[in-house]
Amino acid sequence: MHQGLGLKIELTSNPQWGEHCRKEALAHASLVNQHLADGREWLLGGKQPTFADITLCTAIAFSKFPSNQTPLDERFEYLDYFWRRLQTRESFIAAYADGNSG
Repeated sequence: MHQGLGLKIELTSNPQWGEHCRKEALAHASLVNQHLADGREWLLGGKQPTFADITLCTAIAFSKFPSNQTPLDERFEYLDYFWRRLQTRESFIAAYADGNSG
């Protein structure tokens, strides 16, 4: 939907496809939010985060970019809890220590 990676990389623009993908992403985020609503700490329900949790973290972080305008943690209650819990982990704090995108 945008030229975020620059004109040399983003050779085409298809706003309609971008809007379709945004709606799909919100639908999937709603499904993940429902899974987290059962009280599990991490996406797959274990005691430690997995690659699935890291992927979800990345999706939430990308959703916050101004060009995406779809911050998932602000739209879904349990994704917000997940995001806040993730932010307390030492690895997250170290990755974001410079105040940038991690």
